[in-house]
Amino acid sequence: MAHELLREGDEVPAGGRLDFMAKVMHTLGRVEPRYESTVVATARIDGVPDLDALRERARAELLPFWPLRSVLETPPSGGAARWRELTEADMRARIVTQLVTTRLLASRHDFDGFVGDSFALPWDWAAPLWRIELVTFADAPQQSALFVRLNHCIADGA
Repeated sequence: MAHELLREGDEVPAGGRLDFMAKVMHTLGRVEPRYESTVVATARIDGVPDLDALRERARAELLPFWPLRSVLETPPSGGAARWRELTEADMRARIVTQLVTTRLLASRHDFDGFVGDSFALPWDWAAPLWRIELVTFADAPQQSALFVRLNHCIADGA
């Protein structure tokens, strides 16, 4: 389903009211679909969480918010991009293949560089604009980190 620019208080696909963050996402999609600003969050963890449990938690906690289930599409004829909500089956598949994944780094000391490098990565506008990586370290197998990368429009609504 494609979404046109909406105003605050308009109905949204889930039947709720359009909140501020969703309004900004609609506006951003209409004004500048290539806006590429990244926000990251990290958390170092003692132990290594179960990846399947992490994926299930992401599905349960994040997917009720429809912008996290959406992608930007530019009409073939050009013009303003629109947000399109993905199906539940597509989102389940994407959580496993691209949204909640793992990464092995050689050392805990490589983590800061990995985080810094993430700001330069381009966004795939045909995919949801967030990623979660469970990062493990070859030199510290009982430690891990959670790395969350979001597009600015999803992270803080501006």
